[in-house]
Amino acid sequence: MSDKQIPPMEDYLQATDDQPELVDASEDEKQKKDVGQAQKAPIAKRRKQDMQFQQWLEKNQREVLAASREDMGSRLERLEKISVEKLLKGSTERIIASPREYQIDLYERAKNENTIVVLDTGSGKTLIAALLLRRVLEVEIENRASGYMPKTAFFIVEKVALCFQQHAVLTSNLEFPIGKIFGDMKGEIGDPEFWRQQFSENMAFVCTAQTLLSMLGAGFISMSQINLLVFDEAHHTKKNHAYARIMEAYPRWENERPRILGMTASPVDSSKADVRIAAMDLEEMLCSKIATISDEALGGFRDHRDETERTERYEKLEDPQHSKTQLWEAISRCIGSNPQFKAHLGFAKDASSVLGTWCADRYWQLLATNDEMARLEAKTGRDTLELDVFDSDEAMAAVSRTRDIIRDHQFGPIAKDWSDLSSKVKTLHGVLENAFCQRLSKRCIVFVEQRATAFLLTDLFQQPEISIPGMRVAYMIGSNASSANAANMSLKGQVVSLQKFKRGETNCLFATSVAEEGIDVPECDVVIRFDLCVSAIQYIQSKGRARQSSFLYVTMVESNNIYHHRKFQQAKSAAFELQRFCRALPEDRKVEDFDVRPDVLKDCESIITTAAGGGLKLIDSLACLAKWISDQDYSGSITKNKTASKMFSRL
Repeated sequence: MSDKQIPPMEDYLQATDDQPELVDASEDEKQKKDVGQAQKAPIAKRRKQDMQFQQWLEKNQREVLAASREDMGSRLERLEKISVEKLLKGSTERIIASPREYQIDLYERAKNENTIVVLDTGSGKTLIAALLLRRVLEVEIENRASGYMPKTAFFIVEKVALCFQQHAVLTSNLEFPIGKIFGDMKGEIGDPEFWRQQFSENMAFVCTAQTLLSMLGAGFISMSQINLLVFDEAHHTKKNHAYARIMEAYPRWENERPRILGMTASPVDSSKADVRIAAMDLEEMLCSKIATISDEALGGFRDHRDETERTERYEKLEDPQHSKTQLWEAISRCIGSNPQFKAHLGFAKDASSVLGTWCADRYWQLLATNDEMARLEAKTGRDTLELDVFDSDEAMAAVSRTRDIIRDHQFGPIAKDWSDLSSKVKTLHGVLENAFCQRLSKRCIVFVEQRATAFLLTDLFQQPEISIPGMRVAYMIGSNASSANAANMSLKGQVVSLQKFKRGETNCLFATSVAEEGIDVPECDVVIRFDLCVSAIQYIQSKGRARQSSFLYVTMVESNNIYHHRKFQQAKSAAFELQRFCRALPEDRKVEDFDVRPDVLKDCESIITTAAGGGLKLIDSLACLAKWISDQDYSGSITKNKTASKMFSRL
C-alpha cells in the first residue's frame, strides 16, 4: 500500500458546506428566487455531496488499485528472486563420507595423473571428483600459506542446470568456498572487478564451459592460475565444443599445467565405427588416460541390478501428407507463406501422424494465447518492414485472422475409440498403464526428441479420457528464444519440475535431452524412449536415468521400419563395443572393489600423525601402505602382486 494518505470521505463533504454562497447584484431577482432556492438548496447540496463522494470514491479506488498492483509486483519479484540454490537446498545428500574402495582407488589414480574416469551412470563419478577437489584445495591452502601464487579449481559442466546441481552437491560435501558462474550473469561477467572479488572469495568454481572459455579469452585467468580442471560429461570434448577449445589453451609441459579429471559413462560420442579410435582421440584431447573398474567389480555392481530391457512395437504411422487436419489446412492457407509460422506448421503436420489428429489440433489451441499471437504478429511486422505498406498490413492481418480461425474452431474431447490418437500414443499408454497399475512404478521418465512433444503428451495424459490412475504427469524441457512460450522452460522452471518429480508430487516426467545427462533421481525405475535414440551415448545416458536396483527400459520402434531397427541396433552395438573396450583396457587401468567397513569410513576424516611431524588422512595412508608393500620382496605363501598389496592395504 502506498504511504500517501487518502483523505477521508468526511473531508470532502465538509468542504462542500464551507463553500461561500453566491450573491446576486439584483435584489429583485434575489427575492423572486428565494422561495425556489429554499426548495432547491437541499437538493443542490445533496448533489454536490454526491459528486464529492463519487470523486473521493474514484480517487480512493485508483490509489488502492495502484498500491495493490505495486504490492503484487513486489511479491512476484520476490518470488522470482527465490534462488535455485534454495530450491535445491535440502535435497542434496552428503556422499563424500561413504566411498567404495574402487572410488578411492580411482581417486588415487586421478591424484597422480590426468585421468578420464569411465563408469556407469549412477556409480559415483561425482564422489571421485569431490575427493580429488578436496585434496587439491587442502594442498592449495598450504601453498598459499607458504607464499605461493593463489590458484583456482574449476568443475566444468555443459549446461546451466548441471551447474546448479553440481554446485549443490559439492557445497554439501566440502567445507571450502566454492562459487558458481554461468553465462547468463548479465553485465557483471565482463567486469574485471567482479572477477577479482570472485577469486578473493572462492577457491573453486562450478561453471559452464563457455564461461571458462570466455574468462581465458578475456585474460581474467590463465592456465597457470588453475590447479584442477574437472570435465563433467567429458565425452563432449571434440571438434569445436567449448571443452575442446579450453584444452587448446592447456600447456603441454608438466610443471605449469593443472591436473585434469574427466568423467563420463561413455568416452564415445560420435558415429565412429571403431570405439578404440574414438577413445584414443578423447585421451589425446584431454591429455589423460582412461581408467575404469575391473570386470569383477563391474559385474558385482551390475549383479545388484535387475535390468529388464524390452522393445515395444507400434503399428506403422500414417503419412503426414494424408493425416493433416482441416484446422491445419485452414491455417496453412492463411499464413502458409509467413516464415514465423513455418516451424509451427511443420510440427503440427508431423504431430498429426506421430501423435494423432487430436494432439495436432490441440497444439494450435495451446499455442494461440494472446501473448504468443501478439509476439508472432510483432515479428511478422518486423519481417515485412521492407515491403510496401499494403503487403505489410496484409501479413499482420493474416496473423489476426489465424487467431480468429483457431478461436472459432470447435475443439472436442478425445474420441471414445481413440481413433484421433496415433498407434504410437496408444502403445505408450499401454506401457505406462502397465508400469503404474501393475508394476507399481515409483518414477518414470519418457524421453522425447522435441520440446513441443513433451508438453503435448503431458497435456494429453491429463485429459480424463486417457489419464492413468496414480500417474501424475509433468514435463521438463530446455528453452529456445525462437520457440513458442509453451515450448520453453526457464532454468528455474526446470529445477522446480525436477524437484517435484524427486519428491513424488509428480511421478511421470516427459523430458527432452535436457534430462539425459547428470540428472539424479534415485527412485526412477522406468525409462521409456518414445523417440528413438540415435547414438550410443544417448542410449547409455537415457538408460542410466533408471537408478533403482530393479528397473525397466523400453524402446519404442515402428513395426517394419528398417531405419528404426538399424539405428536402434547400431546404438546398442556401439554400447556393447564400449563395454568390450573397457574390458580390454590394461590391468593397470582397472581397479578392484571391496566393501569398506563402517568403522574405517568413520576414521576417513582423521589425520594420522607421524613421529617426524607429518600427517596423512586414512585415504592417503592406504595408498602409501599399498605402495610400500608392493616394493617389498616377499617369499613363501605371500607373493608380490596386486592382490596381495590390496589385501594388506585393507588390514
